[in-house]
Amino acid sequence: MNATVKAVLSRSLAVGLIASGLGLPGCIIVSKSEEAPSVALPEGKYTGAIRAAQAISFSQERSDALKMVAAKPDLEEVDQHRIVYLLRRDTGYSTAKTDVALALIENPGCTTATRSMIGSYTKDIASFSSDRSRLAAALAK
Repeated sequence: MNATVKAVLSRSLAVGLIASGLGLPGCIIVSKSEEAPSVALPEGKYTGAIRAAQAISFSQERSDALKMVAAKPDLEEVDQHRIVYLLRRDTGYSTAKTDVALALIENPGCTTATRSMIGSYTKDIASFSSDRSRLAAALAK
């Protein structure tokens, strides 16, 4: 049996055990995730504001708070990257996340590295092709 077949069978067995409630006491089920890895970034001037915005439950309110931070002319690159990573992991509305990314792109202090990150993570940030088109147009300017 090749490694791929073993991995699929192993995963199927684990899911079946969990679903049936037959997980063994003391066992830990580990699964691979497509989720973005955690990235440790140094603190920036607006890190506290970004974390506070991240704690807001409602997607539109969260994106409004993040847009305000993303538009700050003195936003450091570390906090620009923090916002991009947050948008990549956020489960909020595509259009709301796109609006935050656009506010960051339109910020005169937005760095080339940040713009490149947004371009790399466009599919994670924007679910809809219309939102992806808006990001592509802004990045092309």
